[in-house]
Amino acid sequence: MVVIARDVERAENLVESAIVLAEPYRVLRVSATTDGMAVLASDLLAFAAESGPDVRRARDKVSSPVGGLMAEARAVGRPVVVVVADADLASIKRLESLRIQLDSAPGAIEIVRMILIGCPVLSRILDLPSARGLSSRVGLQVRVVEPDERRRRRKSPPARLWRS
Repeated sequence: MVVIARDVERAENLVESAIVLAEPYRVLRVSATTDGMAVLASDLLAFAAESGPDVRRARDKVSSPVGGLMAEARAVGRPVVVVVADADLASIKRLESLRIQLDSAPGAIEIVRMILIGCPVLSRILDLPSARGLSSRVGLQVRVVEPDERRRRRKSPPARLWRS
């Protein structure tokens, strides 16, 4: 999913509200800045370090944190949501790398939901030929309309059809 808004903070709040309703198994927040991948890696390592009742399962999680996370999410039937709140600041290469990293675990495509949030430039970035792999995974693009824009649209006169 891609969420586009002039007020990115407002878009983030809307996404957070929707995530709560979706009741995901895990939410991972990633920054598009240079430390973004490190944050994802630390989140996955923290997940791997969580103790579980089954020693084999814990060992599997440490050897493949992404795979362990996906397996547990599938077992409970709830998605893993990855939110990139500043996706418009990321390079296509960085976003594509994140997508590949998340899709690397078997069955991840069915259980992982990635949400990219950014200003209108994000739409143009995803339209570039080099972003084809990433944009092919976008199932929904939401454009948040600011309240003042809605008022302006309502006040403008309706379009008229002229007959000749």
